[in-house]
Amino acid sequence: MRKDNRTEKTVKKKKRRKKHYLLRLLIIAAVCVGLYFLAHIEYFNVDNVVVTGNREISDEEIIKLSGIKTGGNLFATLSRWFACWIGCVR
Repeated sequence: MRKDNRTEKTVKKKKRRKKHYLLRLLIIAAVCVGLYFLAHIEYFNVDNVVVTGNREISDEEIIKLSGIKTGGNLFATLSRWFACWIGCVR
């Protein structure tokens, strides 16, 4: 009789685990979709680039080397920079 009770408990635990995995997957998907839309709103578009504190290199050269372009999305520029950095590290 005890064995039956134990098997029932393990079956219930397995069902709960399956529900939790689905819930976690849905939450992760919702967060990813939210971050995607948040990153593509107009608030993160670059209006202008200001360089301060340099003495040896011109402002235009620094802006050119940074890869940031006015009118572009800041996250798109950062993701390209990060991908390049990862590629250079390997």
